[in-house]
Amino acid sequence: MKKLLVAFAAASLLFATGCGNVCDDAADICGGGDAEGGEEVECEGAAECAAQCIVDEDSCTSEAVVECILGCA
Repeated sequence: MKKLLVAFAAASLLFATGCGNVCDDAADICGGGDAEGGEEVECEGAAECAAQCIVDEDSCTSEAVVECILGCA
């Protein structure tokens, strides 16, 4: 369940265009960035929280990131 949640959060961030800096930074950490033609995703609420977790830990999949993202929901 945890891995699925992290994968979903990371995938959401990879396709986030027009996000604030924290979402862009998280997408870069997770190996993505702004996707051309991607669906625009708002960088607020749980998505922003998950992005901040990724940026704070400078990791996309560490246990600390997973625990932090679980706290965002």
